[in-house]
Amino acid sequence: MKKMMTFILAVWSVLALQAQGFQEIKAFAESQKLDITAFAQLIQQQKQVQIIDARSADEFRINHLKGAIQVNVGDEKALQELIGRLDPKVYTFTYSIGAGRSVSLAKKLKDRGFQHVYFMPGGIGKWVGAGYPLESSIDPAKSLTLEGYQKQVASQHLTFVDISSKHCGGCKALHPILDNLEKQYPSVQVLRYELDENLKLVKDLKVKLLPTLLFYKDGQLVWTHDGIESEDNLQKLFQTYASR
Repeated sequence: MKKMMTFILAVWSVLALQAQGFQEIKAFAESQKLDITAFAQLIQQQKQVQIIDARSADEFRINHLKGAIQVNVGDEKALQELIGRLDPKVYTFTYSIGAGRSVSLAKKLKDRGFQHVYFMPGGIGKWVGAGYPLESSIDPAKSLTLEGYQKQVASQHLTFVDISSKHCGGCKALHPILDNLEKQYPSVQVLRYELDENLKLVKDLKVKLLPTLLFYKDGQLVWTHDGIESEDNLQKLFQTYASR
């Protein structure tokens, strides 16, 4: 019984620390008042900057901000080595696919005494959607054009569009839901567009968040949502238009 109580208390302590850490990161995220435009302008205004890509090495190889340094935030040794090479007095900017890894990294840097630390609001999808550049290993000319996109969404009476990334956890969680809806409602065309392969399209559509979800009727946009949407709400959306 005593061993069981000790185990329960240990688990409780771990969970309590995790909850406390989450609340601290959340408070730190809410303390930054920059939107994506102000974030980009702040980078441009500095004579010297440190830009840290908190995504994986594979993501970095596909595309990244000019001059960025990549670090795997889950590799504590590599992270500490990088922090040791950085100048805490220089303006430092972090980014990732969303606002998860980048916020966590920015807070770690702030806790280590970095004076000016900012994370990219909305993540890299919002950066591209706002028209800011990335250095990409994929030829931008291969991106679907806005004209081509408009033809595709108008090619069927009802079309649902998912603009996402294979590196986005929330986006991947949505895929099986869309697969099921596609089977249930064959009258609705489901189109998926990958961020990395369609940077120009993401820019032209002014994407604000990944995933970006859109529903078209006869080529006209009738519904849109930025970010994850619940299965119930998507079910209602498909049912509403497919039954008309």
